[in-house]
Amino acid sequence: AASDVYKRQVFSRSDILMAMGDMYAAREDTDSAITLYRQALRINPLNAMALNNCAYFLAVKGRDLDDALAMIEKSVADDPGDPTRLDTYAWVAFKRRDYEKARLEIDKALELSPEPSAEILEHAGDIYFFSGEPARALEFWEKAAALDPANKLLERKVKDKTYYYE
Repeated sequence: AASDVYKRQVFSRSDILMAMGDMYAAREDTDSAITLYRQALRINPLNAMALNNCAYFLAVKGRDLDDALAMIEKSVADDPGDPTRLDTYAWVAFKRRDYEKARLEIDKALELSPEPSAEILEHAGDIYFFSGEPARALEFWEKAAALDPANKLLERKVKDKTYYYE
């Protein structure tokens, strides 16, 4: 009974830190977000969403990609049918230049997403571009741009039919 109370407190502190990380990520302060996600994971190494979010932002930053891979593999193992986690897995693989794995995972994410987000579609375009299928990449970028018309980077990718590094 006492151990159950302790577990609930540990998990709730981890979840609070994860939520704080999400707030920093929303403000585009990814360094602070990563720090908070790592703190959440020190408390609860099985916090699947903190694992996913930390892995994603590490990939976005292009750093600690081995850690990011280990994190996302744990998160996906918790729920292999979650398209958000599969997208993160694909993005980590993409940043590691493992385009074959990235494509495999993004295809799963797309298959499991009845209405993929602009972000998943943009990732699919980037992955397909580096997989040697620029025409297919353009299709994904066009769909993403239709969902996110304010995204200037996507607009450039569609206009110039090529990938940009920001």
